[in-house]
Amino acid sequence: MIVLTFDSDWVPQFVLDEIVEKLRQAEIKGTFFLTSPYEFKDAPHIERALHPNFMPNSTQGNSIADILIRMKTWYSDAIGFRSHWLYWHAGLIEILPQHGIIYDSSIIMPFHPHLEPTKLGDLTRFAVWWSDPVHMMHGLPTDRLDIPNWKKPGLKVFNFHPIHVFLNSRSIDQYQQILREVNLPQTDYDELYKYVNDGYGIGTLFSIIVEYIRKHQRETYFLKDLVNL
Repeated sequence: MIVLTFDSDWVPQFVLDEIVEKLRQAEIKGTFFLTSPYEFKDAPHIERALHPNFMPNSTQGNSIADILIRMKTWYSDAIGFRSHWLYWHAGLIEILPQHGIIYDSSIIMPFHPHLEPTKLGDLTRFAVWWSDPVHMMHGLPTDRLDIPNWKKPGLKVFNFHPIHVFLNSRSIDQYQQILREVNLPQTDYDELYKYVNDGYGIGTLFSIIVEYIRKHQRETYFLKDLVNL
């Protein structure tokens, strides 16, 4: 079972809009962990979840409680959580349900077979099976589905970063160089499009995976659909 998730990481609205439209056309659900107020008009195929930054000097607030309260004013319906940088401590087991959060996906177990949802107190936890930075770090191909343990059973939560899909990123070094040249939250489409990789990259692989799901998975899911699995 494949579930597509996305960490927005302060990208401009137009970056998300392209992915939302691709999912709509393919009739595939996606769970978006959001860092900022975004608009999703007429998008029943999108689940909105929280992507808070609890690291020092966060722009979202001064404490964990402040950040969660603020973000819930943006997304009052959000019941899912994945922290920026996958930050976690045991106290969150009690804190998150107090703010209406019933599931967390702030753990990564790359390419691990036989994954399934796990209960931790009042939370259901979903491990990320694949992420684009890990894929690039391992130098895996992006022109085909050649991922370790791809054919072994288990829940496969994919974590795409929309910026890597938009830029069709081919390496972390390439992306970091772009960040040194572009103010990502403030950039416009024309400026950012100049950096799009026209070869194989994460955008290519995203399209391949979307097509695979469309052809081979009869039903698609939000993470919230699997809380009671």
